[in-house]
Amino acid sequence: MKGIVFVGNSLESLKSFSPQVMREAGFQFDKVQHGLNSLDWKPMKGIGGAEL
Repeated sequence: MKGIVFVGNSLESLKSFSPQVMREAGFQFDKVQHGLNSLDWKPMKGIGGAEL
């Protein structure tokens, strides 16, 4: 399983959301941690595939 690293105050911001939003975010994070796609995603050019 892949780990999640929260940067800056992102974890504190997530905790300020409603319980329903936090539950959905947790579900989507779990999918990504297990190598699946989240329900709403798009590829980011230049991330992960660039050769140095």
